[in-house]
Amino acid sequence: MSGRGFDNKELAAEAGRKGAATLKERFGRDHFVSMGKSGGASNRERHGADHFKELGRRGGQLRWERYRARKAAELAEQAEQPKQD
Repeated sequence: MSGRGFDNKELAAEAGRKGAATLKERFGRDHFVSMGKSGGASNRERHGADHFKELGRRGGQLRWERYRARKAAELAEQAEQPKQD
């Protein structure tokens, strides 16, 4: 979307904030709160509460695996570097 300013992150963020402020003025905060609640309720009806527990468990596992991988990479990098005395 270059040419419309979206390759510039700061400009795109500013445009997003202006658009969000305009919509909030037009519809009000309660409108968006209600949209979030109805979306969450329909997901809960469709998938059940266990679905969200499983998503949380998987997310925790992924974060832990990524943390361990980062630490292993750091240790490997330190082991490769020659010690300077």
